[in-house]
Amino acid sequence: MGAERTKVKKGDRVRHPRLGEGVLYKMGKYGWLVDFSNEKGVLVRGCHTEDLELINEQETKTRTRE
Repeated sequence: MGAERTKVKKGDRVRHPRLGEGVLYKMGKYGWLVDFSNEKGVLVRGCHTEDLELINEQETKTRTRE
């Protein structure tokens, strides 16, 4: 487990062991800010890079709401 800093970029989908799936939002001092928002509400948390598992890479930089 652990997404390396060089392999991930903003907009990639990742999985956190406790918080579930999210989208990388911004690189922070100690890791990434990850957007875990869904239809229930908004949730953005700071996560250490070693706690994130890369699901797939996406070309989009931001998530659009429907």
